Amino acid sequence: GCVTAIDGWVARTRKPFQVEVKDVMSYRNRHDCWGLVVMAGCDAKCRYTVFSCKSSGSTNDVVAWDISNAKDIVEGSDWPSEYYVVGDEAFVCTNNFLTPYSGRSIGPWKDSFNYHLSSMRQCIERSFALLVQRWGLLWRPLRCEFKRWSKVLSACAKLHNFCIDNCVPTVRERSSEDLEDSDEDVVILNQSQQSDEDGNWVQQSLRTGRRRRNAFKCLFEINGVRRPHFAIVNSR
Repeated sequence: GCVTAIDGWVARTRKPFQVEVKDVMSYRNRHDCWGLVVMAGCDAKCRYTVFSCKSSGSTNDVVAWDISNAKDIVEGSDWPSEYYVVGDEAFVCTNNFLTPYSGRSIGPWKDSFNYHLSSMRQCIERSFALLVQRWGLLWRPLRCEFKRWSKVLSACAKLHNFCIDNCVPTVRERSSEDLEDSDEDVVILNQSQQSDEDGNWVQQSLRTGRRRRNAFKCLFEINGVRRPHFAIVNSR
């Protein structure tokens, strides 16, 4: 079964100094902010099982995933064949990493697969929102030394897991005395996709990686499992 949902998140930071990095502009994200791309994965309880802070802000999800240690584990020969991880259409589809079918007119069964895959992926987006809401230093750009950015983010993720394991609730309202003018309520996902001439998202899928995905699609077709009527928007 599915063990982890993977996605990228942009952790906002101050502009790095030239003495700290070789290429300052590589930390400028397309969302018009400075930051680090965090490649993370979580389970159904929003606990982080993967958390990599190696990539600069302009890095897309595929590259960030390629340089993370988690990819070597998921795509390694020791990975149990009965387990898989899920992600959005920005990633490459393999037998161990399932992604949605691309395009709009894809038929009811591929659409059903996309819908259920999207339902499984929602936990990683919720985890980013919970992480940011729980720790006030993430409401605004990180201002500490560059060499501490990854350590601070990793510590926040570990404390996030500790709070979930010990049922520590997340404070829903931000206290007015803790707010600053630069604070933002929006969690920035690192969605870096390309579209074709018709406006459809382009996905670079490996031909050998479609076997498990097609098997699930066939199961939906055999059992007549369609998208619920209330979910009318194409899930991707």
